[in-house]
Amino acid sequence: THLGRTAGGVAYATGKLPGLTPNWGPRLLLAHGAGFCKEMWAPTLDELTVRPALASATEWLTLDFSGHGSSVEQPPPPATWDQYHSDNVKEVLSELGWQALKSDGVLAVGHSMGGAVLATIEMQSPGTFDHTVVIEPPMFPRWMAAIVNVLGKTGTNALANAAAKRRSVWPSRQAVREHVAVRIGAGWDPRALRSWVDAGFREEADSTIALRCAPATEARMLTCPGVSLTELSRAYTERADKATLASPKKRFTLVTCEMSTFTPMGIPGSGQLYYRHCVAPAFPGGAREILLRDGATHLVPLEQPHTMATMIADHMALAAA
Repeated sequence: THLGRTAGGVAYATGKLPGLTPNWGPRLLLAHGAGFCKEMWAPTLDELTVRPALASATEWLTLDFSGHGSSVEQPPPPATWDQYHSDNVKEVLSELGWQALKSDGVLAVGHSMGGAVLATIEMQSPGTFDHTVVIEPPMFPRWMAAIVNVLGKTGTNALANAAAKRRSVWPSRQAVREHVAVRIGAGWDPRALRSWVDAGFREEADSTIALRCAPATEARMLTCPGVSLTELSRAYTERADKATLASPKKRFTLVTCEMSTFTPMGIPGSGQLYYRHCVAPAFPGGAREILLRDGATHLVPLEQPHTMATMIADHMALAAA
């Protein structure tokens, strides 16, 4: 694994995954969700390394969005997360020369906010990625985006309010581990818990341990819906070439989870209904859909890295074909 940082201060990691053949396949870009960092993908990459499932060897890349992990702080308002995080990705791709690959080599996989960022990039610049997999992204048709805007302006956005109140400082890293293990990380893979405690927190001058992503940073993102999916889909249709639009191959895969509450309603089990009936149809040409069962919640990459690795291997095979 190689750790790097762009001139603009965006931290990233790159590496290589073994394949069943020595040939090189499409490259893999992984993007984390709000509040997390690039190391959330470590267990998934571990699964792909220890138990090679890819037909061909591949290079992978993951990054810390600004305000997260080891990257610089995010820019102040009125800049919005979908704008500056898209710029973060483009900055890293440009520095590593991945932008020149265009549609003949990159599978983009993003969790939550990361998925929304990758989908936004692809819709605004069709052909940037060969295929884009988004795991419950905070993307909204125009009518829902309007509702989210109202919730944010009136202070009634439940997800944003919960993020703003999130505890952010502990006396020791062991205290962090004990806290996370019985709360948000209760259903996580042990490797995900270790990665998050090691990389998602920093030691302060007074020896306390603090979240790298401040609660206010996460809440700011959840309050703003970004550009509506309706507008992005229209832009994609206008900009994509005729061959892309005529292709029977869907360019986006939408992953949703059986037990997810990651919706404006926040009701247990509402995630799959919201994403299936409100979000998937709004993607250009309709998104190919995957429903993850077996108790998966919105944090499925941290809960089921084996499932994520299998899904990625399947999509890499399709991209190579």
